[in-house]
Amino acid sequence: MPKTVETYRTTKALRDLVRKAARLESKRPSEFLRQAAEEKARAVIAARAREDLRAMLDRLPPGRSPDDAEAERVGEAVARMARSRAR
Repeated sequence: MPKTVETYRTTKALRDLVRKAARLESKRPSEFLRQAAEEKARAVIAARAREDLRAMLDRLPPGRSPDDAEAERVGEAVARMARSRAR
């Protein structure tokens, strides 16, 4: 089977799937795709923020920080990172 036929079938199946999902959501296909793209983008940003937070926490020394100023600095860095990722 030529590649163009395979691509056409895949694209046709994807269009049909989007149309069906949009119909179930009572939306136009373009509106459904835009909403799905926004949700996917938010999910990717949130996942990346969690990974960055885990990496930051892994770099901290084990145990509790006896220094309140150090703990506050880390908390502010985490909040700053979360805000910058949310934009």
